Amino acid sequence: APVPAAPRSLRRPKPPAQDKPVLADSVLQQLRVDDQFVFATAKIRWQAESGQQLPVLREPAVLTRIVYPTAALKLIQLPNDPRRTYVLLAQQAGTFDLEVQYQVHVAKKDAESGLTLPTPYGLVNEVQLTLVDLDVEVVSPMAVSIQREPVRDGTNTVAVLVLAPVNDAWIGWKPRSRDVRREKAEFYAELFQLYAPTPGVIEGLHQVQIRPARGELTELIFDVPGGATI
Repeated sequence: APVPAAPRSLRRPKPPAQDKPVLADSVLQQLRVDDQFVFATAKIRWQAESGQQLPVLREPAVLTRIVYPTAALKLIQLPNDPRRTYVLLAQQAGTFDLEVQYQVHVAKKDAESGLTLPTPYGLVNEVQLTLVDLDVEVVSPMAVSIQREPVRDGTNTVAVLVLAPVNDAWIGWKPRSRDVRREKAEFYAELFQLYAPTPGVIEGLHQVQIRPARGELTELIFDVPGGATI
């Protein structure tokens, strides 16, 4: 008897393409850390399409002020969100400049103090951080570059960070570690010499011990007396 042909496999329909995430063109922030609080101003540029929603701030940050074109955008809160999130709904298309001011408490993470940015990321992300009355080292695993500016007012630390486009970027600071390259080199040298006279020549064995006390040594130069062969 003829073998019946195998049934054709059913092809699963392709899932609909997911919408691209809504991103701001740029998010430029100024953070000022005073004692245990961070006072922040974020300037956001958003090229929006009608109906899109852009998150602008999440808990635990506290929104203190927001400036946006009320005729084109509407501020709402996401329902059933465990972290209260403020969202701007675009009621018409356009390019909008927004300003968000917020406060957040300084957090602890391992040996660092810092904060997790509660704002959205954009195609361009830059943060200017000012730490009042602190001389510290600024760190961030999400930073593309960190440029420390000269200390202002004698005690403030100012740094400019360019961040990768990621959510929940951590910015921290910790006590500065010693940079021995900036210190004046100071060291102690001990020389031990042993000579053994032989016919026509004196052989010597020399041992030098260097003990750096401060700074860093990158080069040692020995003056060899004329007529000596090493």
